[in-house]
Amino acid sequence: PNGIGGVETAFPLLLNQWIQRDLPLPRLVDLMATRPAQIFGLAPRKGDLQPGADADLVIVDPGRRKGVEARHLLTRADWSAYEGMEAIFPEQVWRRGTLMVREGKVVNDTPGRFLPATLPDRKVLTG
Repeated sequence: PNGIGGVETAFPLLLNQWIQRDLPLPRLVDLMATRPAQIFGLAPRKGDLQPGADADLVIVDPGRRKGVEARHLLTRADWSAYEGMEAIFPEQVWRRGTLMVREGKVVNDTPGRFLPATLPDRKVLTG
């Protein structure tokens, strides 16, 4: 297939750059979690940490940076376009209040559940 893998590295790479530029972390949360959940009709269940929400979250140590190495990624590809770039990978990943990943290792491989999203109106995306 065409393209490059990036789902696994998008947040770690962006977080590293965000922190290096001393940008406000709540804005990053809004851009990567809150707004996408709202746009695709998944809020308030997703994209927020409020009573009744799913409690999906990542725990990071902003001082713990490491280079991207394809051999440590979960993707099937044996290479990464981001090889060697500095990133801040999650220490833990939680889904619906259950620990799923710790220190880059999957500790719970229970499959997730499909949540049907609504396609956003064009005006929502373009303003």
